[in-house]
Amino acid sequence: MLSNFNAGVDHVISCIPGLPPTSCYDFPSFVQVEDISDYEFQYFMRQIARVADAERLLVSSFEDLEPHVIKALTKQLNIQAIGPILLLGKEEEKVGGIHHGSEDTSEQWLDKQKVNSVVYIAFGSLANLTLEEVHAIAYGLLQSKQPFIWALREDTVPNVVDPLPPGFRQSIVAQGLIMTWTQQRRLLKHPAIGAFLTHCGWGSTLESVCMGVPLICWPLYGDQLLNCNLLVDQWQAGIRLAPKLPNRRKSLLSTHVESAIVTIINSPIYRQNMSKLQNLAKKACGPNGNSKTNLQGLIHYLHMLLKDAPQ
Repeated sequence: MLSNFNAGVDHVISCIPGLPPTSCYDFPSFVQVEDISDYEFQYFMRQIARVADAERLLVSSFEDLEPHVIKALTKQLNIQAIGPILLLGKEEEKVGGIHHGSEDTSEQWLDKQKVNSVVYIAFGSLANLTLEEVHAIAYGLLQSKQPFIWALREDTVPNVVDPLPPGFRQSIVAQGLIMTWTQQRRLLKHPAIGAFLTHCGWGSTLESVCMGVPLICWPLYGDQLLNCNLLVDQWQAGIRLAPKLPNRRKSLLSTHVESAIVTIINSPIYRQNMSKLQNLAKKACGPNGNSKTNLQGLIHYLHMLLKDAPQ
């Protein structure tokens, strides 16, 4: 399979149980290596090999979200889906659009926006971008004329104090908000949020499923590439930001950003498909749901272990 990645040509991989035919460019970045002695490749292969020694394997997903993958894995492993965890806890009290006690300055601003109109942008707590990528996103947002909230970390571009284009902050005063941090899960619940431009980290993916928010997908590394494939090609709950290429990050243009925003905001099918996944997530975590039953079984098992342990 590595030869397919090295050739620089897109190939479809169709030999993995539970996974539909998938472009080699959509596989995790640590698999797309030129040499199997690569440190990252070897590290993840060691971790994967250890899975076989586990008595049971808990996954942050739910059976109706990935039925074929989970079914294939259960033939080899004692795997139990217990997600999305955030739906298994007690829901926080809400006041207005977001939550009581929130000091997030975006709340009042969001309450003034139209339903499903605001684009939220965030790329997690670790990802770094280049100055060119930040500028492409900034100009794309400006050209789209769509209201937005951008969670732009101070260290997004290493060694750059303010990566935004000159005058950008002044030009979008009436259009959007730029913040260094947001309460993402709470923000995604707000009815004004119409789409989420994301790196497709699994945590952000599940939060979006739980809130029913369609995604503009721009995977950067790791499993994000395969998560994007799930969202776009299998669930039809989002769209790709940039072309599917081995150097997709280098190809990002402001026109890609503008086009993706206009498309997803004006195409209700993506929200409808995400709403279907949202309902399945609620079912999995509700009374007699698979995830809730699996979690209760785990808790019972741990109680029994403690009960039988030597005092």
